[in-house]
Amino acid sequence: MMFVFVAPKGLVEIEQGPFAGHRWAQPSGQHLRELMRRVMTNREEAMERGLRGRKTMVEEYCPSCVASIVKERLLSIAAGRGDHEKRYKSTTSGSGMQKKEL
Repeated sequence: MMFVFVAPKGLVEIEQGPFAGHRWAQPSGQHLRELMRRVMTNREEAMERGLRGRKTMVEEYCPSCVASIVKERLLSIAAGRGDHEKRYKSTTSGSGMQKKEL
């Protein structure tokens, strides 16, 4: 189960830089203030969420984990299997995110 502390108020298009043309979530300042108050009044819940988040990062996004993901993707592209296109489409469907074609 994913626990998110910040809810976006909408999507905005990136106008400059390497992500120009992409869209990402614009955070809600009001919601952020509410969540920060919640963290201050519910310290135990905040600590539990922080520990779960750390566990996820250590187990799923460690350098060797990310290297394996990148290696698999590069091998797929090099082999011309087209797996990267299938994966690209499946990860963006229904997410509301729009990406530029590569």
